[in-house]
Amino acid sequence: MITKKCATLLFALCLLSNFLIAINGRIIDFNSSQPIEGAIVQVEGQPLIAVSKSNGTFSIPCQEGQPLIIKHLAYETETALVAVDQMLVSMKTATHVADEISITGVRAGINQSYASTTILKSDLEKVNLGQDLPFLLNNQPGVVTTSDAGNHVGYTGIRIRGSDATRINVTINGVPVNDAEASGVYWVDLPDFASSVEGIQVQRGIGTSTNGNGAFGGSVNIQTRSRASKPYVEVNNAFGSFHTIKNTLNFGTGLLQNNLTADVRLSHIQSDGFIDRASSKLQSYFAGLGWYHKSSSIRLLTWSGKERTGQAWYGVAQNVLDTNRTYNIAGSFTDDNGQIKFYPNQTDNYTQTYYQLLFNHQYNAFKSLNITPFYTRGIGYYEEFKEDQSYEPYGLIPDSSNLPITQTTDLVRQRWLDNHFFGTTWNLNIDQNNYQLQWGGMLSQYKGLHFGKVKWLRNASKNDPDFEYYRNNATKNDANSYLKFTYQLRDKWYFTSDVQIRWVNYNFEGYDNFKTLSAQDIQHSFFNPKLGITFRPSSKWSAYLYFGQASKEPVRDDYRNSTPLSRPLPESMLNLETGLNYQAKALNLQLNIYHMDYKNQLILNGKINDAGEYVRQNVANSYRQGIELLAQLNYSKYWSINVNLCLSKNKISHFEEYIDDYDFGGQLQNNYTNVDIAFSPNATSAITLNTNPIKNISLGASYNMIGKQYLDNTMNNNRQLPGYGFGTLNLAIKCIASDKCNGTLRLIVNNLFNQVYESNGYTFSYIYNQTTTTENYFYPQAGTNYMLGLNLSF
Repeated sequence: MITKKCATLLFALCLLSNFLIAINGRIIDFNSSQPIEGAIVQVEGQPLIAVSKSNGTFSIPCQEGQPLIIKHLAYETETALVAVDQMLVSMKTATHVADEISITGVRAGINQSYASTTILKSDLEKVNLGQDLPFLLNNQPGVVTTSDAGNHVGYTGIRIRGSDATRINVTINGVPVNDAEASGVYWVDLPDFASSVEGIQVQRGIGTSTNGNGAFGGSVNIQTRSRASKPYVEVNNAFGSFHTIKNTLNFGTGLLQNNLTADVRLSHIQSDGFIDRASSKLQSYFAGLGWYHKSSSIRLLTWSGKERTGQAWYGVAQNVLDTNRTYNIAGSFTDDNGQIKFYPNQTDNYTQTYYQLLFNHQYNAFKSLNITPFYTRGIGYYEEFKEDQSYEPYGLIPDSSNLPITQTTDLVRQRWLDNHFFGTTWNLNIDQNNYQLQWGGMLSQYKGLHFGKVKWLRNASKNDPDFEYYRNNATKNDANSYLKFTYQLRDKWYFTSDVQIRWVNYNFEGYDNFKTLSAQDIQHSFFNPKLGITFRPSSKWSAYLYFGQASKEPVRDDYRNSTPLSRPLPESMLNLETGLNYQAKALNLQLNIYHMDYKNQLILNGKINDAGEYVRQNVANSYRQGIELLAQLNYSKYWSINVNLCLSKNKISHFEEYIDDYDFGGQLQNNYTNVDIAFSPNATSAITLNTNPIKNISLGASYNMIGKQYLDNTMNNNRQLPGYGFGTLNLAIKCIASDKCNGTLRLIVNNLFNQVYESNGYTFSYIYNQTTTTENYFYPQAGTNYMLGLNLSF
């Protein structure tokens, strides 16, 4: 049904495109009159963009008299009014080096041969009213998002092509964000970061070489705001459902006479959450100090996020969903009177602070260098009430002063993480007329201290209210270097080669072969080649073919909870992509076909290893393959439509499931062949309609559809996440418009049709009394809810 609807819509778009008019233009250097390639052309206030080709030409749908915004990293931004005749735009060389250059090494270029989409600052501003950043990417192809609290604030997650956060590489200005040990990204530590973002590029598949852990499902490359030429003040306030409040203050000096700039953002977000006791209290800041010269720039950036959230990690049991969708079991206990109570401080508390020093130097029009030393500091803990805990793991002994002697005790514990991550990235760019060469990489070290405290206990002879029950350190050294070469043959063929070498050394406390905790040392080296070919027979058509290989090491728990004999192997993947792009008048079409072949993919199968732990196991053969279709129609200055449809097949050739048998001890093994990979929907789609029916009023509506997902790898229909859909409405009214002040009133309505659905879950099974029991837990999402905000800029 999804395919039929989207096919009908695309056919209608093709018919409509015959009535549209495209404006053609050419962009040249003001001094040399040479064509400029890679300039971004956008109709002011419209989502559609065009990029100038090697001869400087571009084509974009618009109407006479509309303003065009033209941007390029090495040139000053230009504004030009649309003319019916072919436009000629001259751009002046910038008197500074834009800080965007610092991440060109990890971003896809105009002629790169892999699937990617770019979200501009103007697009983010339309939907940024306090939601975590993943939800601002909801309408990107193959993206599935989820929220523990159910209302997009607090702990949130994102998957791309079915791959979870541990397989999605995230960078900010080219610096890794993924946790060095766990590989995931905790977006809750970056509250309101979208208010400091210039743009985001989402690459699907392996994509281009980048810094940090390997990109198996995709990568998210974030660029912070570029400098402002003029002083500014922005005040953004919003409120909405579940007592959600967002306050943001942005201000900057613009470019001063001494070539200095300063920018500051202060943010506060709080929400009760949809799920019981899933509240969030988030605070953050962003600050930048920059110095710009004709050929060089130095910019010091720092930002920090502090979060305190109520835990909603455990989901809602399936048998409770129908009667109480907001029920939260976290922190529950039974008091002396047999009443169920909830521990009031069942919270997660963490602060993460980033420092980056961006140095850019433009040697000449063809060569530039970027170096970014960085330091990331994180510290925090989560606190929880635990019932009936055995004494041994905490180093406790039973309290013999009271009889009978108990075998377990209730307690409150904290688990702490105190880490430092520092290093430098670099990127040397040489850009000639028919070839581009990039050499880049990163050197980094991560130091993590893990320790736990018991804050309170009920039945034990050790009554110290604040003692440590474990402490261990970990150090991870990570180095990589990549070389990228793109060669243009005439005006039609582009060849790209990309080679990366990565070295990893990880020191941690784990089990040896005698199952004794001791210092362990792991070393890996990875070779990741990539090759791409792009063919452009005309200004309208392009086709590409891409092949890439990537490898990735296991995460901390995989290592720490296994012995050298059972330690899992690194994962590897071969990625083949081919695609076709068409751009004519107001219609853009993109077709991408991919195959991702995994070797030794790590998955949970319930097996207990030789260390007595549940950890992920290697699966010899598995794959993901699919087709992605994107269409963009800008019918007139009054409305536009964006559609994407992703159909995929995600399979494990042979899967072994292990179920605990409490009747006879041990585990029961079940074997499956050709089963779906968990959390990998076979179909996802999104359609977005934007319209400007009246001057100063814009309206956007979108609808997302996510197909059925399985909670594990058995394709058992009793362990599935049903397919779901949700609608979103965006309304913007420009209420103040003057030379000194602009004001916009924004309304976002989420889950417009009040649909009942769950976006995530987990399952486990066991055998007891000769009966196999399966327990499913889900993460319900809120019904219809809203955010209303007023943005003022001066």
